[in-house]
Amino acid sequence: MPTYDNVFYFYVNCEACSDVEEVLSKLKKMGLKIGLVSTAYEEEIAVIFGKVNLEKGLFDVIVGADTEKREASSRCFQIRS
Repeated sequence: MPTYDNVFYFYVNCEACSDVEEVLSKLKKMGLKIGLVSTAYEEEIAVIFGKVNLEKGLFDVIVGADTEKREASSRCFQIRS
């Protein structure tokens, strides 16, 4: 698993869109569930959130590459059109 130092190096220049927190908050107020699915490890996701000053609480579920399958599948859902 990557260490904090390795992760930080890759994401040192990342930044969130200026209105991402506002948009996610509005979607949550509308009653929508918000999820983040990434190929990054959970530790990397946490570092990125800290770097861009984004609260994990804006998401109902966060699934990383190392999220336990059992944990992830019990919290995820599909949107059907």
